Amino acid sequence: MRMLIGGLLGLFGLAFSSHLAAFEPQEILKDPDYYQVSLSPDGKHIGLLKKTDDGKEILIVDSKTMKAVNVLVFPEDNELNQFYWATDERLIVDLSSESKTKNSYQKRSDFDRKISKSHRIKVRRARDLVREFRNTDLYAINIDNSEGKFIFGKRAIQKRGQDWYEVSKEKRQTHQSKPHVISIMPSDPEHILIRTHYKNSSSVFKLNIDTGGLERWIDMEYRPQQFKYFDSVNELWNVSYENKQAFLEKFHPKAGKWQRYEPKSMTRDLELIDFDLEKELPIVSDYCGNNTRSFCYFDPQRGKLDPFFNEYSYGVEQLFLSKKGEPVGYGWLGEYPQYKMTSNETQRAKVIAGLLDTFKGFHIDIEWQYKTANKALITVHGDVQAPTWYLFDANRKEKLVYVASERKSIAPKQLNTTYSFKFDSLDEVTIQGYATLPQKPLSSPPPAVVIFNSNIYENRMRWSFDPLVQFISAHGVAVVQVNHRGTPGFGEAFKNLGRPIHKDSILQDVIDAVDYLQKNKQISQKVCILGKDRGAQSAFKASLLAPKTFSCVISDSARFSHYEDESKNKYSLVNRADEQQVPVLLMYGQKGKEKLEYNQGILMQEALKKHKKVVEVYERNEDDYYLNDESHRAAHFEAMINFVLRYIK
Repeated sequence: MRMLIGGLLGLFGLAFSSHLAAFEPQEILKDPDYYQVSLSPDGKHIGLLKKTDDGKEILIVDSKTMKAVNVLVFPEDNELNQFYWATDERLIVDLSSESKTKNSYQKRSDFDRKISKSHRIKVRRARDLVREFRNTDLYAINIDNSEGKFIFGKRAIQKRGQDWYEVSKEKRQTHQSKPHVISIMPSDPEHILIRTHYKNSSSVFKLNIDTGGLERWIDMEYRPQQFKYFDSVNELWNVSYENKQAFLEKFHPKAGKWQRYEPKSMTRDLELIDFDLEKELPIVSDYCGNNTRSFCYFDPQRGKLDPFFNEYSYGVEQLFLSKKGEPVGYGWLGEYPQYKMTSNETQRAKVIAGLLDTFKGFHIDIEWQYKTANKALITVHGDVQAPTWYLFDANRKEKLVYVASERKSIAPKQLNTTYSFKFDSLDEVTIQGYATLPQKPLSSPPPAVVIFNSNIYENRMRWSFDPLVQFISAHGVAVVQVNHRGTPGFGEAFKNLGRPIHKDSILQDVIDAVDYLQKNKQISQKVCILGKDRGAQSAFKASLLAPKTFSCVISDSARFSHYEDESKNKYSLVNRADEQQVPVLLMYGQKGKEKLEYNQGILMQEALKKHKKVVEVYERNEDDYYLNDESHRAAHFEAMINFVLRYIK
C-alpha cells in the first residue's frame, strides 16, 4: 500500500496531509470532485473541470497565487465532456446535448415496436438504430468569459429557428460527426486540427478558433485507428488497418496526399508517441520484433522499426523525453509501477528523476507545456490513492504545489490495499493477479469476489485506484483480479496462449488463482465470480466449469453467444443453462447500447427458469450502459453487493 500522507517525501521536501472521517461504501460510487486538470501553454493558469450540484463547470486558477480567478458555467442541458487550451487565454470546450431530431426518435420507436414482438436477437444493424442520439459541439471561449462561440457542430451552423434540413447536406454531414481534437497546433495560434468520422470515412480539418472557419485537409475512405500531429515538426501521421494489413501514413499538405509505409514488423497495436528532433525520426510503441511492447524509432527511408527501450517480461507504457524529444527514461507496469532513467545529463532529466523518486511506487504522469520549461502538471495515483494533481514550478521555493484530488472527501487510510500474487499453473505458465484485502473482513479469511477481465483484447488487470474494487472490499469482501493467459501487457507469447478467447485454459487460470489464494488462507471457500460484457460470458462459463469453486455468479450486460440461426450456436451458453448449479444474477438495461445484451439476458433468464435454477434479475430502466449517472451507479452496485452477501456470508 502506498499513500501520499504524513511527513516529508523525496527531493522536493513535499508535505502531504489527509483527514479521516466516517467512511460509507456508497461514498466511493459518487461522481469525482474533479474530472480534468490542465495547465495553460504559458503555465500561468490551471483549468479544472469541476463537479457542481447542477453538473460541471470549469474553474480557472492563477498558478502563482493558486487562487481562482474565474468560473466558466454552461447551461444545464449541456454535458461538459472536456476542454483544451487553444492559446494562453482561450479554451475549446467539448459540449454534448440531447438531439431533438424527429427522425432519430421515429427510428428508435419503430425499432422498439419491432423488437417487442420477440425476445430473439435481431440483426446487428438494428443496434445502430438505438444508440443514444447526442450532438457533440466545440465551443470556444476566453478564460475571462468573453467571446464565447460555437465553432463546430450542429449549433455552429444551425441558425435559431432554422430547421436542420434547411442546412446544406454537405454541412450537415460534416458537422453532425463527432469532432476529435488532434492537436492545438502551437505554431498556429488561430487554428486547431480536428478529425471527424462519417459512416466508414474520415476527414481532417483545420478549424479557426475564433470564426469556426474550416479548411479541409483531406478525406479518407477508411477510418484510421490513430492520428498524431507532431507539433515540433508540424507533421501529421496516422496508423491504419485495412484488409488485414497495418500501415503508417504521413500527410503532405501541399500535395494533399498521404505517403504510406508498411514496416514488416508492424502490428495493428502500433501507437505514435512523439518526434525526436536530434534523430529526426518518429517514436512509436509496438513490438518491433520483440516479445513485449517496446519503444522504437521508425525510419521512413529504411521502412524499419528499431527498438531502443524494452523490458523482457512486461510491455513498456510510458516514455520520458528531453525538451528536444530525446528519450531519457521509461516506465512499465510489472506487478507494481516501475521506472528507469537512462540519462541524467539534462536539467529536465534530473527533474524527472527527482519526481520519480518523490512519488516512488505510484503511477506518475508528467505534462510539460511547450512554452515553458519550468512548469509541469503532475498526476499521481495508486491502489488507495485517487488521481491527485500537483504543479511543479522550478522557480518556487517549494517546487511542488498541491492542486486538487479527484476525490477529496476520501482519505487513503480508509481504503483497502491491493497486493500482487503469482503462481505457476499445472502446465508451468506463470500467472499474476491482484488481491484487495478488506481491513474489516466478514470472516477470517474473508469471502471473495472474482472480477473477470471485460476486455482482454486491449486491457490487463492493473494495480490502480478502482471504485468498484474499493466498494466491494468496503463490505468486508476480498476482491480478486487475474491476468490469465491471453492478457495483453505480458508479451506476445503469453497473449497467444489465450487465443481464441473462449479457451477453457483462460477460465482454468482464474479457477487455479482462487485455489492458490484459498490454500494460502488469503480468502475463504465462499467465492462469487463477476463479469461485464465479454467478461460476463466468461464468468458464467467459469461457474459451469467449476461449480464447487464458486458460490454465485453475476453476469452484467452479457452476450451469451446465442443467435436466431441455430447453426451459429456452437458456443451458446443459453443451451447450457441446465448445467448451472449456483445462483445467478443477470444485470442488463433495455435501451441503447444494451439492446442486444437485453435480449440475450431475457433468453438466459427464461432458460434458467425452465430448468428451475436460482436466478435473479436487475434491470436498468435507463439508457446508461457505462453507469455515468451517479444514482444509476449506486443502485446498480447496491443490487450487486446485496446479491453477493446473500450467498457468501
